[in-house]
Amino acid sequence: MAVQQQYIDEEMVDAMKTDFERSCGGRGVKDQQEFKGAKPKINDKIDLTLKYEETDKGPYSILIENQGINLLKMAEFLNLLVNEEEILEIRQIASDRLRASFKNPKAANKVIDMITKDKKLQTKAFIPTLYLTTVGILDNIPLDTNLNQLDKELTATAKIIKIERMKSTVNGVLKDLEKIKIYFRSYELPEEVRYKRAILRVRLFIPRPTFCRNCLSYGHFSTVCKNKNICPICTQENNENHACKIFCKFCKSNDHITNAGTCPEKIYQTKIKIKMIQDRSSFKEARMKVNMEMRQNSGSGKIMQGRGDTEDQASICEIYKKRLKELTRILQLLTKMAFSEEEEEHRILEHLRDTIDQNQELFITNREE
Repeated sequence: MAVQQQYIDEEMVDAMKTDFERSCGGRGVKDQQEFKGAKPKINDKIDLTLKYEETDKGPYSILIENQGINLLKMAEFLNLLVNEEEILEIRQIASDRLRASFKNPKAANKVIDMITKDKKLQTKAFIPTLYLTTVGILDNIPLDTNLNQLDKELTATAKIIKIERMKSTVNGVLKDLEKIKIYFRSYELPEEVRYKRAILRVRLFIPRPTFCRNCLSYGHFSTVCKNKNICPICTQENNENHACKIFCKFCKSNDHITNAGTCPEKIYQTKIKIKMIQDRSSFKEARMKVNMEMRQNSGSGKIMQGRGDTEDQASICEIYKKRLKELTRILQLLTKMAFSEEEEEHRILEHLRDTIDQNQELFITNREE
């Protein structure tokens, strides 16, 4: 199969490229340019120079980005660029983005080069930095420590890219902390680093959830926010003449302000952020996993308003189908018991109790349902 792949007809490749171009939003490149001047939805801030090295550990995943990208067409196209045996999986993670994983770094780099060089595709293939690097924290690093000297003498099982002092704003003043962030060229975080034979433990760095201080919403920062500015205390439109009272935008309560550490919504967003870092997954994938874990822990199929997608809702529907089935079964037992003899009634009653005990988690009523 490898030999057949090597001598593939160039006209077939060109035909596949044209087919793939037309799969981008259902229009070819020329059509895309003529359609109200539309351009592919591509993030220009990504680093297209990143490549896998032989020393990097798998999985060797890349992202492929283009508006209206088609999973099946891209799968066919990638099978022309590399052997099928070298491809682990191709998964659509957003309407304009696919993730392709390969068995070796050579195949991943080849696909990036082939797609990037062909300008007609108007598609970008790249390796996100989170696939190649991981960030840890070193605690108890004195403020007078020479970071340049520390950087030179630190050693670890993975290549150290850089270190930097962490900072925090206290009463409006930016201050240095006795912590440093350490960046590794590694998919996995080393458990420790060494400095002059001293062993320093490394813990995973988890960034705070993306939060806008202008409109008090998660998912973007105030620098790009186009919404109205609202008060961080009471969430009313920010002006000098409003009466201020503590109120949470998400909980609709007066127990805490929006984005407080105890706010359930912030805890939920933090869980998603942790899952994104740990699993190297997208926000959507991480959210689905967190929602599933929360439902399993609650044991009641709890619906989280505004926190899901079609896949989440489908899972919830299955839970309620099961609940309805068990309720129907109990109703049948009760009906049968009403028309049975005393001995039979006792046996049915015991069976009924066993059924309820076995499915107790299905009959818990939640306030949010």
